[in-house]
Parts: sequence; structure tokens; C-alpha cells
Amino acid sequence: MADYYVRLVTKTNLQKGVYKFLIKLSLASLLTSIVFFTQDFSIPISLMLGLYMVVFSINTLQLKVYFNFLIFKKNYFYVFVRLLPYLLLLVLTLLFDISNINIFILCLLVSEVFSFLVLYKGNIKLGFNLHDLKEKTDFNVLKFIIIYLSFALVQRMDMFVVEHFFPDRYVNYYQMISIFLIGVNPIVLVTSSSLLSILTKVDVAVFIKNKLKIALAIVTIAFCSGIVFLFLAPYLIKMFYPANNLLDEFSFISFNVIFFTILFFVSKAFIIKYVNMNKIFLLNILTILISLFFTNNFFVFTPVFFLTRGVLYLILLLILKKDNI
Repeated sequence: MADYYVRLVTKTNLQKGVYKFLIKLSLASLLTSIVFFTQDFSIPISLMLGLYMVVFSINTLQLKVYFNFLIFKKNYFYVFVRLLPYLLLLVLTLLFDISNINIFILCLLVSEVFSFLVLYKGNIKLGFNLHDLKEKTDFNVLKFIIIYLSFALVQRMDMFVVEHFFPDRYVNYYQMISIFLIGVNPIVLVTSSSLLSILTKVDVAVFIKNKLKIALAIVTIAFCSGIVFLFLAPYLIKMFYPANNLLDEFSFISFNVIFFTILFFVSKAFIIKYVNMNKIFLLNILTILISLFFTNNFFVFTPVFFLTRGVLYLILLLILKKDNI
């Protein structure tokens, strides 16, 4: 819902009415309590997790308001507050041998509620007082949510496939990819939120005029990151997972994963803002189908998945024209 809001925002229209509607729609996240209950959580804990999902949804939407004003420091505050429950869990586990998930879930909820109060107070100062806003209903967001589910599948598809088709490789693969993400996450954190909001100030015609330069910049950043991690990854894996020798069977997998994952995530920010929703959905389905075709061999599927995902997203970016958005 937060990215859908940014998709609608332009430099002359902050879509305050849609923002209020999406805040109210976020309350539907409470229905996730049912999912948690079916996973053997108690009713109180399931409700607590459902409330957490509600406040989390609202907070991600509230952050977009600050990003629209190019105020990014609030994100640093939010990241720090969200980190506190994990630090508390680490202290309780290491120093006091307490590993109670209920305490952790409560702390997650408290941290989100605290963030909500701080963020909403700032939003009011920016002219986003919900009591003063006239709501504008927009149920196209439901279509966008379905598309985002396909995004989520594309983003995590390799894990699902490896877990179900190659279960004996899953643990080592998960460890290896988690190390590779160290080389991806700093760039992704910058592009996934801030870049998408910056694009609200950029007309699509300006983007199309400069898309080749943008694509070249994306490829250059991805290539440099991939080369650096090609040499760095073996040392990090031996440091954190000394028993994991899966990288020895993949000579260039670290470069492949990082290069094409950065292409995917950075291109995704532009695609979410500028590309027709139906085309986004078809792109995701095509990515999934091509990747599933190679599930007969673990050492073929993995590089093909990352290559397919990165290349298809970059191609869609390059062929984007103003008359077919």
C-alpha cells in the first residue's frame, strides 16, 4: 500500500485523500491474526501479531510522506527503533539465557506503536492530519496488492524452489545467500524507499529521455559490487559458516547473485513508479515460469533464476515508452 501511494504521488499532487484511505485500509492487516493462529500461536499472541502488522503497515505508509518531502532522516529513526527488540532479544539470550518469543513479540509491537506516535506527530506538522483530510476511495490498490504478492514470490522464489526441490542443499544455500546479501542490502535499502520517493518529483518524460544513462549507471554499480564480492565472499563465508563449502562448487555465483539482484531491485523501483500494473504482473509471471523450467538441476536453476530476474526487469526498463505506460 505504501508503494502504491508513492506510485500515485506527483510533485504537484500529494494524494492526501488516498493517503487517508490507505491508512484506514491498513486496519485489514489485523486479519493476519487468523494466519498466525493457524500456525499454533495462542489467541492473545496471534492478536498481538495482527496488531503489529496493522501498525507496521501504517508506519511504512507514514514514512512515504517524509520521503515525498525528501526528509529521509525519519527512516534512520525508524530503523533504530525497530532494531531495539532484536538487541533486547540478543541480550536476554546471551546474558540471561532467556529466549521467550512472547517477550520478543511484545517488544516488536511496542516499538512499532512508539514509532507510530512519533511519525504521526511529524506528519501532522507536514499537513497530514487525518481529521482534516477528505478521504478519497481508491480500490485499485487491491489489484496492486495482488501484483505485489507476485513481486514477493519473484523476490524469494529461489528459497522456495531450493527448499522444496533440493532440500539437502537448502541450509548451505540459505547461509551462502545471506552472506551475498551483505553486498546487496546497502544499495537496496537506498533504492527501495528513497529512490522511489525521489521519482515522485521526476516526470516520466524526463526519465525516458535519460533511461539509457540510468541503465548504464545501474549496470556499473551492479558490476563493481559483483567484482568486489567475488573476492570478498569466500572469506566472509569461512568466517561466519566455516563448514559451508557450497561456494566451492559455484565459481562465479557470488558475482552472478549480486550483479543481477542489484539490477532487479534498482530496476524494480523505476518499474513500480512508471510501468503499467498489468505489464508488471505479466513480467513477474514470466520470470517465475522461466525459472521453474530449470528446476531439474540445482546448479543450473540458481544462476538462471538470478540472471532471468535481473535481465527481464532491466529490459522492461529500457523498452519503456511514454505512450505505453
